Amino acid sequence: MMKLDPAPSSPPVDANHESKIFSLLAPTDWSLVGGFANKTDAGSCFSDLVQVQGAVKSSDGTYGMGVAPQSTFRYADDPAVRQQWEQRDRFDEKYKLKGCPIVAPMHAADFIREYLVWKFHKDRPQVTAEPFPELEQLVRLQLGLGPHGGGAGGGATRVEAARVRASATTEKGDPIDEWWSAVIVVHPVPVAGRGAAYDWHAEQITVFQTPKGKLDGYDKLYRVMATSVRIDPQFQAWNSGFVNQIYTQWAREVQKQNAIVAAFQQHVIETIQGVTARQQHGSMVAAYGADQLTRGVQTFRDSSTGRTVELSNLYDHAWANGNDQYIVTDDPNFNPNGHVNGDWGELQLVRPQP
Repeated sequence: MMKLDPAPSSPPVDANHESKIFSLLAPTDWSLVGGFANKTDAGSCFSDLVQVQGAVKSSDGTYGMGVAPQSTFRYADDPAVRQQWEQRDRFDEKYKLKGCPIVAPMHAADFIREYLVWKFHKDRPQVTAEPFPELEQLVRLQLGLGPHGGGAGGGATRVEAARVRASATTEKGDPIDEWWSAVIVVHPVPVAGRGAAYDWHAEQITVFQTPKGKLDGYDKLYRVMATSVRIDPQFQAWNSGFVNQIYTQWAREVQKQNAIVAAFQQHVIETIQGVTARQQHGSMVAAYGADQLTRGVQTFRDSSTGRTVELSNLYDHAWANGNDQYIVTDDPNFNPNGHVNGDWGELQLVRPQP
């Protein structure tokens, strides 16, 4: 049995307005803090200007999951193009504007190990890695790419997710176990010169932490939580519009000085616009059963109100208390009334129609 709460994070978008930034499924007695922050040193990595982040933890702080901001990189097969970027970056540094890191696209597991685990644990602990297909399919759906990958060639966007297990110690010296997860999204960009250029990102970054020896018992909860992180559509639209506006202004200036750099920036703008459109399409498609299977969720209905909600398909029985809190369980005979505070009603599992 697991009690879940779609925990919102709601810092102000501006001084006069509050909005939900993201939500995730977590045990009800865990607390969530976070929202978004402005990265002042993002430079020309405009996609990283607004960083969504947060952490949800148990009451004693020994269990929890962190949500980390995305990271943006660029790369070109042609050394001459990379050299031109570097020259442009040196020019921009005069105006306190640094360029996106020039790094070759890498596998998700390698990124997690080198840019996350070893960044936060300086002793570089040993890690084990494996694919995270549920998370990969979720991101593919959000991007409107369909359930199956098309590889890195032929101009196709490449999506790859992995999770990495590590054992380390806290700042207090307590031994802990962790699951880190991330998705790598690589957009090939046609540019002059040999090969292609790449606008690529590390997204959906989370880390789940338990005391040492307890991680295996929380594997199902971790999978549910890591794949439940959702950026609020209204906030996503605001952020995409803001980034697109900045990119457009920047591209106009670049176009006056350097055709290859301008072409890359223009493609990034088109990618942002296309991703936003595909995300909207993916949200519409999300009502159908085949899509739910891909995302690892299923629909439950409250017979008293007719309201429906998507919860993990790892559990076939769910209860609600009318306050956006849910209990999911494998046990068909479990009844939370009398065992958990509140008035709980059983939800009906809605099977997708053929």
